[in-house]
Amino acid sequence: MATLNTITADYRALLDLVDHVAEAGGEIDTDTDALIALLSHDLMGQLEQKADAYAAVIDEHQTWAGFYAAKRKTLAAKQNAHEAIARRMKEQMMRAMNVMGRKRLETQPGGLLLTVCANGGVQPVEITGEPDALPPYLQRVRVTANTELIREKLQAGEEITGCKLLDRGYHLRVK
Repeated sequence: MATLNTITADYRALLDLVDHVAEAGGEIDTDTDALIALLSHDLMGQLEQKADAYAAVIDEHQTWAGFYAAKRKTLAAKQNAHEAIARRMKEQMMRAMNVMGRKRLETQPGGLLLTVCANGGVQPVEITGEPDALPPYLQRVRVTANTELIREKLQAGEEITGCKLLDRGYHLRVK
């Protein structure tokens, strides 16, 4: 069976041939017209066969993608649970070491070293009030475009510099 690209290229070539004959002012006789119809019908049949194969493969990949998406959620939940357990255990050990006045502990000879360390980086800041209540020089403002309103204005015929409506995209649905 021909590839999808070959089928498409052959069909385009057939259309180009018909256009070329028409532009040259030539007539397509009955036999040539029948041959063109036969070739066109054959290429459409090949396209339908290829579509069957493509749809089956697309469906299989979508099924696998769904499986892996579900697996990812399950694995993420397990990861989060293990990270939470490790974090709680580290907090408990650090509290116990602080109470006992220990900054370092070494587990069995050649084992792990537990050390209470100060966090690096910048010193944390806690903001208990509303950011709006802070003086403006202590606020960070982020400006974003109101795409919903821009779309409405453009659809109403208004011109907005730097904005335009785009064509909708297309996708292939496989059911």
